[in-house]
Amino acid sequence: MEPGYIAGLFANDAMLMVRTDTVMAVLPPQVRYWMIWLLLIGASSLILSFWFREARYVALAYIGAIGAGIVVPRFIGAENYVYGSISVAHALFWTPAVIAVLARRASINFKSGYGLWLSAALATMIFSLIIDWRDAIAYLGLLRAS
Repeated sequence: MEPGYIAGLFANDAMLMVRTDTVMAVLPPQVRYWMIWLLLIGASSLILSFWFREARYVALAYIGAIGAGIVVPRFIGAENYVYGSISVAHALFWTPAVIAVLARRASINFKSGYGLWLSAALATMIFSLIIDWRDAIAYLGLLRAS
């Protein structure tokens, strides 16, 4: 494991305050691959949202998180878009989307191609939220302490 990382989590507290223009240079390759996977799920949700309600929830969550990840740091006075703000945005937008999709699970055929995609999207978002909630709480604590 690389120094400065907490086992099982993407970032330590110091990492949460790194500007995003430099964060990609310090992230380990597996985290960069994970970010590419997140982009693929988000982009595919935009396409599928024309036909499926649950994909709209996922797409809106991705759009909201990206927008909030840019706006929130400026609102709270951060100089630049920082890594921890991504976790806050994910927690705020992805949590309701996961709940909304899970509430509709009885109407979804999970054996279809779309159902498999939705399963992958849900698993991706839930896994990310486990990490994002920890990072969001830590990031907001760091901002309050500074």
